[in-house]
Amino acid sequence: MPVVLAVAVGGGAGALARYGVDTLIERHVDALFPWATFTINITGCFLNGLVVALVVDALGAPSWLSRGLIVGFLGAYTTFSTYTVEAATLTKDGHALVALAYVVASLVVGLLAVFAGIMVARLAGHGVTAG
Repeated sequence: MPVVLAVAVGGGAGALARYGVDTLIERHVDALFPWATFTINITGCFLNGLVVALVVDALGAPSWLSRGLIVGFLGAYTTFSTYTVEAATLTKDGHALVALAYVVASLVVGLLAVFAGIMVARLAGHGVTAG
């Protein structure tokens, strides 16, 4: 039951964080490229690398905490479905090159962000590894 509760609380917090970041970016950026979802997903990748390397691997957090953070918070914060709908919509609306740039940049920068999170955890002095 503690895992279910942690995932629920983390999910609620992640959804609210996603809404807040999305709203903040959408108010300040008027562009064809979907910057809000891109930013949310990349920061989520970074945080996932950091949490796994630091909280799970190095500190050995209990399963309720790691699942609450990763499945709950980060699962609700990041959004694969919105990313793919935005890419499909860009393509449908005649912006295939922007869609391609979005898809490739999300994958490449997302992977780099995960590794950056792992490196930050290493720099924190906890001796964690990337695998």
